[in-house]
Amino acid sequence: FGRLARAEGRVHGVAADEGHFHEVGAIDSIVDIVGAAVALEYFSPARITCRPVPLGHGTVRCAHGVFPVPAPAAVQIFAEIGAPVEDGGVAMELCTPTGAAIVASAVDAFGPMPAALLRAVGYGAGDSQLADRANVLRVMVFDVAAADAAADGAVVLEANIDDMPPEWSSYVLERLFAAGARDVWFTPIIMKKGRPGLQISVLAVPGGESAMWEILAAES
Repeated sequence: FGRLARAEGRVHGVAADEGHFHEVGAIDSIVDIVGAAVALEYFSPARITCRPVPLGHGTVRCAHGVFPVPAPAAVQIFAEIGAPVEDGGVAMELCTPTGAAIVASAVDAFGPMPAALLRAVGYGAGDSQLADRANVLRVMVFDVAAADAAADGAVVLEANIDDMPPEWSSYVLERLFAAGARDVWFTPIIMKKGRPGLQISVLAVPGGESAMWEILAAES
């Protein structure tokens, strides 16, 4: 809701708390946002990735008349996070401002489908009929750690830390394992000026280093 407020405010040239909610005021939009929040709470994924978002093209009628697709608020939301987008090849709105807000708030990274074990898949169908494709949104659940357990090759990431309470170590370890680390270990070290420190070592999947670095930067 905060992202939608900021986007509407920018479109109308006013502060976020003075903007007018157009699409988000509809019951179906509120249900979409709350439903997405409930799903994320229920599944509690360690990491969410998404392909570049197809936006569509053409025009759409909104509260102020006819606007080009994608809608102004959707463009603002994706510009705010620097998300990769694409046309999608369909002359209609493929991503609404509400959808853009959900994606921007939930997705950790954009890119291709990960190489991992597929555990589950679900589909959500839209009302509009498309001539060349099914109008569905697909969500897939992957087990990255299990897929990489027997794979050849690994990357070791290391960070020397001299100012973190030792009680935080177990929390950092849990976050790294949840994000797909093969192994994590800690080594006592002596750092500059004779100060005792801790070296965190992470055995990561090739190509999965960025997720590990993000956790180390945020949690240690």
